[in-house]
Amino acid sequence: MRHFAKTLLLPCALALSACTTVTPAFKDIGTRSGPCVDGGPDSVAQQFYDYRIEHRGQNAGDVAALRPYLSDSLWQTLQKAQQTHPEQAVFLKGDIFSSRTTTADNAVVASSSRIPNTDARNIPLRVALSQGEQRWQDEVLMIREGQCWVVDDVRYLGDATHAPAGTLRQSLEKRGS
Repeated sequence: MRHFAKTLLLPCALALSACTTVTPAFKDIGTRSGPCVDGGPDSVAQQFYDYRIEHRGQNAGDVAALRPYLSDSLWQTLQKAQQTHPEQAVFLKGDIFSSRTTTADNAVVASSSRIPNTDARNIPLRVALSQGEQRWQDEVLMIREGQCWVVDDVRYLGDATHAPAGTLRQSLEKRGS
């Protein structure tokens, strides 16, 4: 009887464990060539905006310190824009990571805990920004590179935008063409 119980329990246990195994939607989440910041998408985005506020005197020409927060692709696009498109100088001197030309005094990134897909490779997050009495929202696109969450684009939602297009990437492309 004891041998019969073991013979019956082992297949049942294996069948149950197969039911509880979760396979990620994306097994390969890519690689990252640069350094990164610890945290989930909302935490890294908040750290990014906090850094920008703390170092508000920097313009896009000073993006070296932002490297851990930026995707490899966005980093390369910014480097290329600085080196090959001098006509972008005015745009790059403003706060290219916001709808406004000057850096906000305060930024609150929406939580990503409400996003049901934990295997997501990109997550757009709303950011409530303010400067004095002025308040606006933008959206930051966080992507996963390797084990890191990084900023890949900013969608300008504020009404007084200085950008020539709706997103940071589009603005860089438009200025560069």
